[in-house]
Amino acid sequence: MDQKLLDAIEQLKRGEERGFNYIYSTTCRLVYFQASTYLKNSADVEDLVQAVYIAVYQSIGTLND
Repeated sequence: MDQKLLDAIEQLKRGEERGFNYIYSTTCRLVYFQASTYLKNSADVEDLVQAVYIAVYQSIGTLND
């Protein structure tokens, strides 16, 4: 995994907003693309992407290696 992404994960675990911003900016296109392969309605895709990042933010503390 990219060291910058690992650093961002650690930043987010410490509650630093810049960590979340980096994670989002580097992964949002991939997450959106993956969601759009399963859902054809763009509003549903956007809702799912939002739910993914809410889950990331809320559960980052439980992430292990």
